[in-house]
Amino acid sequence: MKNIMVVGLCMVAALAMSFAVAAGASAAVPERGKCASGKEFEDKGCTVSGAKDKFKWTPNVKTAFTSTSGAAVFGAFTPEGAALPPIECTASKTKGDFVGPKGSEFTTTFEGCTSAGERCTGGAKAKAGQIVTSRLEGTLGFISAGVVGEDVKAVGGGVIASARCGANEIVTDGSVIGEIASGVYNAAASTESEVFRATGSKQEPAKLEGQPEDTLKSEINGLGSGSFPFGATESVTMTGKPGLEIKTEEPPAAPKWWVEGKLLVGSEVIAETTTVTEPFKLQLHGEGGSGTFTIQCAVVKVKGGAIEAPSARSEKALVYEGCEVEGKPECAVGTTSTKPLKAQLEGSSGAETLKFEPENSKKEIAKWHVTQVAGKPPCAQVGFYEADGTMICGYPAVELESAEHPLEFTASSGSKVEVAGQPAGFIVTYKVHLASNKLWSAF
Repeated sequence: MKNIMVVGLCMVAALAMSFAVAAGASAAVPERGKCASGKEFEDKGCTVSGAKDKFKWTPNVKTAFTSTSGAAVFGAFTPEGAALPPIECTASKTKGDFVGPKGSEFTTTFEGCTSAGERCTGGAKAKAGQIVTSRLEGTLGFISAGVVGEDVKAVGGGVIASARCGANEIVTDGSVIGEIASGVYNAAASTESEVFRATGSKQEPAKLEGQPEDTLKSEINGLGSGSFPFGATESVTMTGKPGLEIKTEEPPAAPKWWVEGKLLVGSEVIAETTTVTEPFKLQLHGEGGSGTFTIQCAVVKVKGGAIEAPSARSEKALVYEGCEVEGKPECAVGTTSTKPLKAQLEGSSGAETLKFEPENSKKEIAKWHVTQVAGKPPCAQVGFYEADGTMICGYPAVELESAEHPLEFTASSGSKVEVAGQPAGFIVTYKVHLASNKLWSAF
């Protein structure tokens, strides 16, 4: 008898793996999971981190799934490439589990299978005309840049499926790769499709990026080595409802501190003195008809500040001196110190930011005290003003090594500061250097 190449008894199987991922820290993409409410990413695909994080990526641990397909035709070829009667099945059904961020395990049952008028039957507990595959496993990978595929083979290797069609016994091993349609990339979708293709006796694709070529191989009646590739006579598309999505983009790594050309280990103290290039201004909404006013300070000092590996910063306080109520000489403002602050480097290279938050649970940044200047007209703004929230600054050119770097808190840098429940304008630019005067950077 002849060696033959039979296409895709695991085509439907491969479909099964389009949507799950393992819990915890994310594995290298592509991977399956869900992007839901949280505080890690800005976008619904969980690929962009920034100042407005609203989503969190949760990889799958184990999720059951089922899927079905319509008619499937599996081509058969001699080692010389001559076509033999194909195996034709009317439908299929798959049942299994997505296991971890990249894997799945499942079994597929093909229904109504015939070849050259002969009914094909094979596999454990198969009824007449059914071909039941072995337990199969799939692994996600890239077919090409940004295009996800799933490589399907028997668990532990070996026979994918065997069937008797009349007098002929057909055994298939190896693997087959399905391309997952892009509708589930970095976006939630209720269904997922996977397509298996071949031209003549050549599977397309024959491998995933970075992996050796691995295709299906079959033989008939135990003759021959079974080392010949097989091919599909047509594409097969399958749709299931796994309820997950596939991440194809790795979020950019958080920037890190560098000192004297080396990644920071431990910490470096920040000098107390700073160079203020844009005076501190806090625009407030007064009460009792006092109107909008601005507190302005000429001096900013860093008390107990340090940068800490890999990408944090902390300070016991920022101290604002030389303060006044802008345009109101009848009002005085004393020296003000913030609560202890912690900060984190965020963003991508060329767009780094520092996100400052108070360490206290109240999110109180500082409390400003406006008093009456003796001998002056009444100051309508007298009182205490507590500023709460988060301060975010731009960090221009911080990826370039320098002894001093500016922090720019502007109207558009992302700060969310409130006083008495009202948004407060917050701007200041000041430059800081290390107490050691070493050159430093972040990227």
